[in-house]
Amino acid sequence: MKNSLIYYDVGAYRSPVFPFREKSHKKFFKKYVGIDPFFEKQYEAKGKYIYYGCAVSDEEGDRIFYLTPPFKKCRVSSSLYKPNEEVQGKRGVPFASLEGTKQVKCRKLSNIIKENGGDIDFLKIDAHGSEYPILKDIESYMDEMVGIQVESWFYNCYHEVHLLDSVCDFFKKHSNFSLGMIFDEPKAFGDWACDLVYINNNTNKVDKLNLIKKLYGINDDTIMKSEERIVSMLTKVIKYG
Repeated sequence: MKNSLIYYDVGAYRSPVFPFREKSHKKFFKKYVGIDPFFEKQYEAKGKYIYYGCAVSDEEGDRIFYLTPPFKKCRVSSSLYKPNEEVQGKRGVPFASLEGTKQVKCRKLSNIIKENGGDIDFLKIDAHGSEYPILKDIESYMDEMVGIQVESWFYNCYHEVHLLDSVCDFFKKHSNFSLGMIFDEPKAFGDWACDLVYINNNTNKVDKLNLIKKLYGINDDTIMKSEERIVSMLTKVIKYG
């Protein structure tokens, strides 16, 4: 299965792709499209690696981008959504303060996919608030995907952000997808967010689905435990006023 996966990575600069941090794993990419407003160039192609220096949401155009303090030399928690400093302070979130703003180019992911041939196998979204609008934008592509990894929020750490319950409700409408894995290690996510990995059980790309399962460690046990855990995790969701 070398050179087989067409992988889209939203939030590529700020969060290295899991499980593709190891160089040996990159051999599985047929095409890798990384998107992040902190890339210096608006567009850059290096063989099978394509990079877009822009933000992603459900509309095209220039948007205000809210800058948070640097963490490990990168403003990892900056967002198209204004940080909710009161909520972040209550929850002890380390990126609570707002340091400034800048204008960024914003693209629809559906348009970027079209520009690159219209094919996609796997999507990772780590966009600090824009996850739900991105999911809505790419709904027409979901049947051809083998899986989606999406960051989800327990609290409205950003103004107007959709929370974990909205993401779960979205996938309930797409019954061919089931929850395969949850990443919520406190060291990486604190108690305010988690990553959900959904897999497409009706895909005809069986070899690619099996590859994703192998790389992520998804099996019948993780699927069962994830389905059990998500019920209790939904009780943590709090929408502060």
